[in-house]
Amino acid sequence: TTSTCISAASYADEWGAFVREGGANYLLDTGSAVSVVRASGPTGTASELACARLGAMDRAARVALPPEVAGILGWDFLTAAAKEYVHVDCAKGFLWIDQEPLGGYHLGESSQSCAFRHAQIAGGFLPVADAALYGVSCVEGATAVIDTGSPVSIASISLASGAALFEETEGSETPPLVTTGADGKATQLEARIAAGLRLGTGADFTQQRIFVGDLPMAAACGIAPSEPFLLVGMDVLGGVMTIDLRTMTLHLLGGRPIQPIYIPH
Repeated sequence: TTSTCISAASYADEWGAFVREGGANYLLDTGSAVSVVRASGPTGTASELACARLGAMDRAARVALPPEVAGILGWDFLTAAAKEYVHVDCAKGFLWIDQEPLGGYHLGESSQSCAFRHAQIAGGFLPVADAALYGVSCVEGATAVIDTGSPVSIASISLASGAALFEETEGSETPPLVTTGADGKATQLEARIAAGLRLGTGADFTQQRIFVGDLPMAAACGIAPSEPFLLVGMDVLGGVMTIDLRTMTLHLLGGRPIQPIYIPH
């Protein structure tokens, strides 16, 4: 069994899942195939211990990270221990990884589930699901990356155009966001409104804000610019979830952070 403190944090004016270890902040990022730690960190720091806890340190690269983020705990971190269940609770503040499901959490009326699979990319794997996006029209069969490292959900330009997403209400528009990928390239994102979003066959969300832009991650997953691609962030995933690695099912139990910490960004 592995458990550690996890918190919700203000991140790009939204919020994301951060592991707190030894006074440092580590982004819990299922949208990263590999774990990374801050390049300037000396051997034996909490950043390395956090990765080594699940045996992922031997694959953790040292890269330049923003000063407020000590490292990124990627999909390899969550799957390296050969456990079957990963439970994330940003509200109560912990991350639990074990062979057995965590007691006290049940699928209720507000919970939703979807199947996911592994998509192989350079350096590892990412969790992806089938998705459908609804606007004036509907686009089905989109590839959706489950990304706890992103505070917002992002649709490719082809997906947003095909679904004909709605403009935000005049006077309440969300300012554009600029995201920078691991390759250093910046992408400007414009906000739109989706009438509906479906993950798999059983997780439905209505009136969802979606940012629009073409991300390098799509190409890394082998998705052509003309093919529908979606990154599903914490604004859709919510603050409490169980990842069942045995059945490859994501259970979204809802919830939002109670007392989020603040990380400048």
